[in-house]
Amino acid sequence: MRDVTPLTGITIDSLELREPNDSLFLATGPVRVTYDPRDIMDGVIYLQLKYCDPAILEFPTYRRAFEEADIPVLRLERDHGAGALGQLQTRVQAFVEMLS
Repeated sequence: MRDVTPLTGITIDSLELREPNDSLFLATGPVRVTYDPRDIMDGVIYLQLKYCDPAILEFPTYRRAFEEADIPVLRLERDHGAGALGQLQTRVQAFVEMLS
């Protein structure tokens, strides 16, 4: 896994901790926060509208980032209407069961 992706950590320019009365308790310079993405999510459900070009083009980037972090992804595509909700529900239930 690469060191720098949206899923592996962030850098905070400055951090201030204050007392409840708003007096400064601690202030620091840049802080790098790292974590294992699997500690904060078990899987990702990516829901997109059918024929939505931006979502279609963005998905490979998201999928690659989640795959690098070893996080399962379920991609769902739906029409603007309410049709086929039963099929979507079945796929989500199977995905959740797979994660358990």
